[in-house]
Amino acid sequence: MLVSAKGQEQQIAGAKQLIFFDSPANILLEEFSVARESENYTGSFSSYYRETNTVNAFFKHISTLPVNHNQLLVSPDNLFKSLLLLEDTFELSFDKVPHGKVFNENSTRELDDHTQQEIERLYAKEYEVYQALARHFSHRWDEFRQRTKANYARFSNAVIHVGPPKTGTSAIQSWLNQNRKALGDKGIDYPAHGSDSNGISAGNFAQLISYTKSKTPYFDKQRLDTLLNKMGRKPTSTVLLSSEHFYYFLPWLFTYLPSAQYVFFIRHPIPLFESGYHQQIKRHRRTNEYRAPNQMFFNNLNVISGLSREFGVTVTYKFYDQIVPGSQGIYEAIASCFKTFIARLRLTPKLTVSLPLAHLHSCAKQISLLARIAIELDRWLQCYSEETRLFLTSKDALNKKVSTNGAGRKAYR
Repeated sequence: MLVSAKGQEQQIAGAKQLIFFDSPANILLEEFSVARESENYTGSFSSYYRETNTVNAFFKHISTLPVNHNQLLVSPDNLFKSLLLLEDTFELSFDKVPHGKVFNENSTRELDDHTQQEIERLYAKEYEVYQALARHFSHRWDEFRQRTKANYARFSNAVIHVGPPKTGTSAIQSWLNQNRKALGDKGIDYPAHGSDSNGISAGNFAQLISYTKSKTPYFDKQRLDTLLNKMGRKPTSTVLLSSEHFYYFLPWLFTYLPSAQYVFFIRHPIPLFESGYHQQIKRHRRTNEYRAPNQMFFNNLNVISGLSREFGVTVTYKFYDQIVPGSQGIYEAIASCFKTFIARLRLTPKLTVSLPLAHLHSCAKQISLLARIAIELDRWLQCYSEETRLFLTSKDALNKKVSTNGAGRKAYR
C-alpha cells in the first residue's frame, strides 16, 4: 500500500517510539487463530482466553512505556486514521484503500456481548493500558484534524461526487463537462477534463490524485493546494468535482475536505454485479460464463456509510436504480445538491448492444491479426447503455428479500 516514502528510513529511525496496539480481545482472537493453525490447539476460544497467554506479557511491557508526544500509535481499530497520521508524521503517501478486503476482515473480529464482557473482566489491567493508549491516539488525531480543518477551511463551498464505479459516472461527467459555461454562469465551477471519443473519462480525478513513476495512484495534497488557490480567486463560486475513483480515497477526502458535501449513488447489488461482468467482457478480455454469487451485499454503501460516520462528514445518497432508464434522473440527482442549477438538458443516449457481440470483442482482442477490429469494437462497446434492463440473474433471485448477516450487512440471498 505504501507508494512514496521520501526520507522514510531516516525519519522513522529518528522516531523514538512507534507502537502498534490493539484491544486485548482482538489480540486474543489473533493468537487463538494462530494457535489452532500452527500449534494444533483443539480447545475452544473461551478455554483459550481463560488460560494464561502472551497477552498479559504484551500489555505488561507496554505499560512500562511512557505515553507522550514522542510516540506514534498505530491501531487496527483506527486503521485509516493511523495511516493518515503516519503520512503526516513521516511525509509518506499511501495507495488507494482496498475497501472490500479491509471491511471484510474487520467484520470477523466481532464478539458477542457476554464474551466481550468476560474478557474485559479477566483482562481488566490490560484494558486499562489499552484505554490509556486509545485516549492518547484520540488526542493525537484531534490535534491533526483541527490543523487540517484550519488549513483547508476554504474548501467548505464544494460538492464532490464520489461515484462509486458502475453508477452512471461517465454520463454525469460528460454532461457536466459539456455544460461548464452554463454551470459557471450559475456560480458552479466544474474543472474541465479530457475524455475519449465516447465521452468516457476519469472525471476530475487528476485534480486531486497523482501517480508515482510506477503508475500507482495516491492522494496529492499539492494538487489540493493548487485547487484551493484557484478557488480563492472565485470566493463566491461552488466547486463541483466528480470521479468514480474518488471512492477509493474516501479517508483522505473526508479528512482534508470534511466540510464538502459528498454525493454517492446507491445501486442494487445484482445489476451492479452484472454491469461489472459486462465491463469485464468489454474491456478486460473476459470470456467465461456468467455466474452470480450466492450472496450479494450493499458493500459500497456499507463502506461509505461507515467512513462518513467515523469522519463526521455529510453524504447525500441518490438511488441509481430509480433514475435508470431515463437520463432526466441524472440531471435531477445532481441539481438537487444546489440551490440554483442550469436549465434541464437531456443527456445524449447511448447505444445498446447484445452480450454475444461483447463476447466477440473479447475474443477478437486475443487474436493479433484482429487487433484493429478489437480497437474499433472497444470504442463502439463503450457506447453501450444499460437503459434496457435485461438481467442475467433470474427473476426469482431478484424477488428474494434483504437479509442481514452477523456483520450487520444487508444481503440478497
